[in-house]
Amino acid sequence: MAHKNRGNHALCHMETDLSQSIYGGFIMLKNYIKIAFRNMKRHKEFSFINIFGLAIGLSCSILVFIYVFDELIYDRFHQDADRIYRIIFNFKSKHVEDRGLLTSYILAKTLRENYPEEFQVTQIKLLGSIVTINSKSFGNERISRCR
Repeated sequence: MAHKNRGNHALCHMETDLSQSIYGGFIMLKNYIKIAFRNMKRHKEFSFINIFGLAIGLSCSILVFIYVFDELIYDRFHQDADRIYRIIFNFKSKHVEDRGLLTSYILAKTLRENYPEEFQVTQIKLLGSIVTINSKSFGNERISRCR
């Protein structure tokens, strides 16, 4: 019987300590925030530099996250997204090394003829175009066509 009372008393004491430590943590956090604002008022230049640097760092991190997220979900909405492939070419010569998406028409034709049940082929052709309106020319090299 003595053990039960002792256990309940210890449990009650533990709950009181926990609530006091949480409350004490909020008081400490409030004091830290006060001190931070006082220091920012005293050292305005350094505070501006630090806050500006933090804002730039967070902005860059968010932009990198958005870019990586966009790259990871590219074409993931398709039913068989794990079966989508992009063929690229690597070109090397004495003076030039290049990579690109442009492949020969013959490659698509060969894939269609030799593997009709395994592959569905789409070709992308880049079309450079110039539009002229009232003697003003506008050009775009990034217009493309799929077939």
